[in-house]
Amino acid sequence: MTRSITLHSASLDRRGGYRDAGSTLTVGADDDMETDIGETRAAELVNADSAAWSPEPSTRASKAKA
Repeated sequence: MTRSITLHSASLDRRGGYRDAGSTLTVGADDDMETDIGETRAAELVNADSAAWSPEPSTRASKAKA
């Protein structure tokens, strides 16, 4: 399953494309060019409070039922 982050501030994706705050980027292995951003860079953004991990689909589903 692909993880994702939601940006709190604008950033660049792995291809150098500009992404606005509020964008959701797919996260994959650092060498996986099929995703928007690598695990290492995603963790750096989250640790700097520039992004947050998006809830896993199972978490979103359980919250929707509550």
